[in-house]
Amino acid sequence: MQHIMPSSQEDQPNLLFRFQKIAKSIVILCLLYREHHLLANLSYGIERVKRWRAQPNHMEQSKEEILFDVTLFRANKQSRISEHAIHILRQCPQERSEKDISYILITLQPVKAFGNYSTIIQKKMAKAAWYSRYESCQVMIQQGYTPHSFYICLSGSATVIKKNNDSGGVKPTWFFSQGDAFGDREIINGDCWQTTIIIQEPAEFLCIDREDFVKIFLYDGKKVFGDPEQMWFLRSLHCFKGWPIHLLEDNPGKCTVCRYRRGTVILRNSNMTDWIYIVKEGSCSVLKIFKDDSCLSNRDSSNRITQAETDIHKSLLTSRTESPVIITIDTLLQGAVLGLLDFLFEDQPNLCVVSNGAECFKISKKFYLHHASKDLLQRLRKKERSYPSEAELKEQLQQEIQWQIFRKASLMNTVQQIELKRKLLQHSYMSNELYPWWKN
Repeated sequence: MQHIMPSSQEDQPNLLFRFQKIAKSIVILCLLYREHHLLANLSYGIERVKRWRAQPNHMEQSKEEILFDVTLFRANKQSRISEHAIHILRQCPQERSEKDISYILITLQPVKAFGNYSTIIQKKMAKAAWYSRYESCQVMIQQGYTPHSFYICLSGSATVIKKNNDSGGVKPTWFFSQGDAFGDREIINGDCWQTTIIIQEPAEFLCIDREDFVKIFLYDGKKVFGDPEQMWFLRSLHCFKGWPIHLLEDNPGKCTVCRYRRGTVILRNSNMTDWIYIVKEGSCSVLKIFKDDSCLSNRDSSNRITQAETDIHKSLLTSRTESPVIITIDTLLQGAVLGLLDFLFEDQPNLCVVSNGAECFKISKKFYLHHASKDLLQRLRKKERSYPSEAELKEQLQQEIQWQIFRKASLMNTVQQIELKRKLLQHSYMSNELYPWWKN
């Protein structure tokens, strides 16, 4: 005991010095954060606000601008997560117990972007995620910078603005609110932020670091082919019969596995993609978007058009003028392949692919076609099923619309005839009751 006491007393000055050094570093970091604080003004300009500078009251300058605090004029109906959940999310991931993770899962389940993922993914997110809060008019993300995190909005709202490189002007393009997520596409594709995000009203976010996002959604930094089960799955597909699949092990960047939550647009134009998509789990919807009304207005003049059909057709045109016509072409299930049809067949339409909650392989199309033999491509042309051309899809849609118009018009005419007969019968019955002698 005599040897221990002096040594502990000798360590006390060192501990005190370490504490003072850490405390001083924290104070310096807080001062740096305040001195480099970014706020947006009413014209969407970004200002670096010094800590000693008096802040103008943005909210009193104008009530017409988009950045004014709407919470001053409406009831607060958004539900915030509990203080206990915030406390858990501020802990180090290694310090969170299974009980803490279960509590986070229950708390975040109602959040749309979080609840759309599978239970396994939700649990991984609950382990790695952390909590962040931003104040009104604060610049959260700047256009052109590298994304460092994936975000899910828990409460509040934000305005998305985009700078025009030609004119230099900025304008709002979108809004984020509770349940929305962003940052996943930029991290997966390796892009910079394409927009700037400004907090409209005080907002809370669930954040996942870029490294943790890659581990959760891209199987540990795109090294996906250490899993024999995934190799077996790819070998079972007809598009890899006779293709040197061992090349994927030596080129991990040519193939990734991505998880997409429900409603995520995976592909906007199927004819302009550098990737081949293979559904591993879940499903995807293949959509065709008609942005004009030519399929509605060009009708066969030889068909007999009743007045009811004309009225229905006019109402249909009126309802479609502001929104595009979207039809579902196909549903991609496990093992389905998309991205080769534009190479295998001619005159393929531009299609959009939306996730229904899916996990997909992304394989470089250039890499695949470079190592594909002529026999394999010929076999794929015979095996794969092509989609109808743009003109054929438009014609089929026009026929379907005409059928719907005819069906509704026929139904209306039938109902009108039944109503007319019913009134005539009632009138005849009342006449017999009032004038029985008329019968004789």
